[in-house]
Amino acid sequence: MTSNRLRIGLIGTGSIACENHVPAIQQSRNCHLWSILSRSECNARSFCQRFEIDFETGGFTDIEAFLGDPNLQAVVVASPDKLHFEHASHCLKAGKHVLVEKPLAVSVDECDRLTTLADENGVELGVGLHLRWHAGIGEMLSLLAAGKVGTIRHVSMQWTFASSLENWRASQELGRWWALAGTGAHCLDLARRISTAVNATQKSVHGVLTNAVWGKNDETASVTKVYDNGMSISIFASSLFTSGSFIHIYGDTGQIMYDGALSRNDRGTLRLNDEILTFAFKDPYQTQIEAFSDAIEQDRRFPVGGKVGALNILDLVALEQLWT
Repeated sequence: MTSNRLRIGLIGTGSIACENHVPAIQQSRNCHLWSILSRSECNARSFCQRFEIDFETGGFTDIEAFLGDPNLQAVVVASPDKLHFEHASHCLKAGKHVLVEKPLAVSVDECDRLTTLADENGVELGVGLHLRWHAGIGEMLSLLAAGKVGTIRHVSMQWTFASSLENWRASQELGRWWALAGTGAHCLDLARRISTAVNATQKSVHGVLTNAVWGKNDETASVTKVYDNGMSISIFASSLFTSGSFIHIYGDTGQIMYDGALSRNDRGTLRLNDEILTFAFKDPYQTQIEAFSDAIEQDRRFPVGGKVGALNILDLVALEQLWT
């Protein structure tokens, strides 16, 4: 039975939709994948066949027809970044709750306008920063807040992926950022969460953005943020190669080594000094969509909303001054 589950439509049929959002919805306790929208009828039919959706009733290539379904309650927007604002705007105006894959949009103004639209239409707006729902990262932040490593002196994060010019993020028509939006956005959000956990204020940012290989959007970003308490946070993101991801935190009385957690769905290995810590793990995309559905059902705010999305964009825009 699906009558008591949130009926969700999905815009976009790329890898993030197929590999993460669809399994999360299908395995959730309170959601049901109701329909999909693709720019290509061929892709829409293939997607529907793969995930056992009746194309005649649940497969769409026209957004007005997709949103015209009165049974559709919410939409996950997983289209290319520069289409997020257009797609989310249509959905919000149609009275649908919307969860937008990060980044929420490609400018702070677009984020603010989406937040206003959600308020005007009485619907929920969320941004898909799945690491906000990662149990191990939550445990790591709790350790920091409890002072388990003393005063933080430095944090180092790395998350890279091998891409090519075929990736839509390389296109300036579809994406404003490449490495920064692909993985860097998550690291920037995590940097904000760490600085909040220890009550530190950013003073300056340094680093470089480069696109020396293909000459398109940013291919590699190396960034260091400096805070008023002396803490520094370094972020390295690249679309040129795949490497092991990590978060390493150095305090004056201890350290946290978290390897592998910067990913779509890996629990990683969390160490406090020499001790490996265990924790209950659940797919963060599933936790995210269940929390989004709960917020709608219980008529309360989803905690990762438009304001969080706007702060993330503020960081991304600020880094554009680092081009070299």
